[in-house]
Amino acid sequence: MINYVPRKNSNVLLLTSYHSKLKQGFKRPNIINEYNLGKGCVDSRDARIEDFSCKQKTNRYIMLMLYFIVEVCINNGFLLMRHQQSYQKTKKCFMRELSAQLVKQHIEMRYQNEKIHAQSEHAFIHYRLPQNHKCYRYQL
Repeated sequence: MINYVPRKNSNVLLLTSYHSKLKQGFKRPNIINEYNLGKGCVDSRDARIEDFSCKQKTNRYIMLMLYFIVEVCINNGFLLMRHQQSYQKTKKCFMRELSAQLVKQHIEMRYQNEKIHAQSEHAFIHYRLPQNHKCYRYQL
């Protein structure tokens, strides 16, 4: 356990089993330096996630956790696709493509049912993009 006081009336209490004891004569413990090195990645991830968020207002904490996991998965998927040389689309286009692919099978299954054919037809129209959109037209 490390008690670090960076300035007067400010206290940082850290618990770690990874780091060794603090060596005398250093201003800052190693755990603080390593935390500060990784802090930028978390901040940049949060900034990328906040651009397009799927969160909704809810009182159930489990749903908030699910929304966060979905957002991180979308962000990671976009970063993996962006590392491909041929993928040059924006994150918004990626999210639209992903959502269309996720609902494609469900919409096609509903399209087979005659009772809900009209609703499914509306969904087909809703998830297709106009011809002049910069993303390609979805193949549903």
